Amino acid sequence: MAVLTLKSRELESFPAIAIDFANHKKSIEGRSEQTVCEYLIDLRIFFRYLRAVERKIDFDSPAFSEIDISDITAEDMEKVSAETIYRFLFYAD
Repeated sequence: MAVLTLKSRELESFPAIAIDFANHKKSIEGRSEQTVCEYLIDLRIFFRYLRAVERKIDFDSPAFSEIDISDITAEDMEKVSAETIYRFLFYAD
C-alpha cells in the first residue's frame, strides 16, 4: 500500500467531511502533512467500522478494507453514540 499524502488520488475516496477536517488541521491549526494523513487513516478505519456495523460485515473480512466511505456526512457523525465510539476504541486496541 502506498503512503497516503495530501496529494494522493486516494483522497478521492474520502468523504467531504474528512477532507474538510484535514484542510482545517493543515491550514488553520498548522499540523504537519504526516500528522494530518495519520488522522485521515484513523478516520477511514472508523468510517469503515461504522459501515461494517450497519452492513454486518466482519471486521476481519477482506471486504472490510473495500468498504466505500465516500458518502459519510456530518449528519451521519451526529448520529454516532458514545457507545459506538467506545466499541470502536475497543476494536482498534
